[in-house]
Amino acid sequence: MHSATGSGEGLPQRIARAIGNDYLEVGRLAAAAGLPSVRELAGRYAVSKATVSQALGLLQSQGLVVKGPGRGGFVAAGGSAATPSAARLLGLVLPGPAVGQLLGQLYDGVERCCRENGYHTLVLASDWDYDTERERVASAFAAGCAGVVLYPMPRRPGQLRQDYLNREHLGRPLVLVDMAQPTQRRSQVLFDNYRACRELTSGLLQAGHRRIAFVHLTTATGRLLHRSNQDRQRGYLAAMGAAGLSPRAEDQWQELFPEPDPMAAADALARQWLAQRERATAVIASADFAALCLTVRVRAAGLRVPEDLAVVGFDHQETCHPDGLSFPTTDPDFRRAGEIAADLVLQQLRGELREPANYVLPVPVLRPAQRGEP
Repeated sequence: MHSATGSGEGLPQRIARAIGNDYLEVGRLAAAAGLPSVRELAGRYAVSKATVSQALGLLQSQGLVVKGPGRGGFVAAGGSAATPSAARLLGLVLPGPAVGQLLGQLYDGVERCCRENGYHTLVLASDWDYDTERERVASAFAAGCAGVVLYPMPRRPGQLRQDYLNREHLGRPLVLVDMAQPTQRRSQVLFDNYRACRELTSGLLQAGHRRIAFVHLTTATGRLLHRSNQDRQRGYLAAMGAAGLSPRAEDQWQELFPEPDPMAAADALARQWLAQRERATAVIASADFAALCLTVRVRAAGLRVPEDLAVVGFDHQETCHPDGLSFPTTDPDFRRAGEIAADLVLQQLRGELREPANYVLPVPVLRPAQRGEP
């Protein structure tokens, strides 16, 4: 039994480093069919299978291992068991490791489509950085990937005007998921956040709310083109307009993206709300976790949610609703989006898709069962 110890890093990171040292750097995998099973690795390093799975996810995000078809075992991305001559590769570039709920679902969908069609999935992470994303896409093609599914990071206006996606890898299968912009001339799989937010806003209006705040995602240096947030804003404005209402300037709240400290962001929004002479009675947050943080801060001020401030979230995060649905939210099917995106790549490889295709998936709205919720 091998014990992985160390300080200054989490247990999954230490196990990932140990796997790299034991199997990927010394060439032991070259003569094998793949990495040991998750159960075997858990026994070797005296940790849980869940920790090993997280460690393997980190190694995937670094492009060091891939998950192949068949029984789903992991093999080295550069070893003899996973060279382009021995396996067909499809790249998946995510903004972070595929360990969170939504990105994990997206990976599951892509991996399932790849497995059913005899492809390996090579996962790379862009770390929410434009230049890193560009590098990871190029790395995926350089590693032998026949095509790439990309979850693009939100662009600033200048980045979008000079977007590498409109200048590089032209003619190669590259499909964008969720954050794509209309000017990015690639096949896209999107979610209908416009209709979802219009429905959520209409629910708040029907519950009697007239001063409804909306949280805009931005950067420290200015405007951010965050597709989901943009579409939700359009839905919010459409519902308000249909009710004959014009949103107040003080109800257009700003939240930095990506936010390194969500609770600090919630503090700032709560202070802004408390300082209003005529407070908004409802707020459409940027996502479930942001809605949960804001709920905590409002209650810490001695006020009630939803009685004093009704809160709406997005992208149903189960960890934000430990005792049942806490506030209205949406339930996008990222697993299905991954399946469609990977299939679009394969269609283009087979010559069946000659022009970019756009899919817009419906986004169901979920509401709490408790009386009095919007």
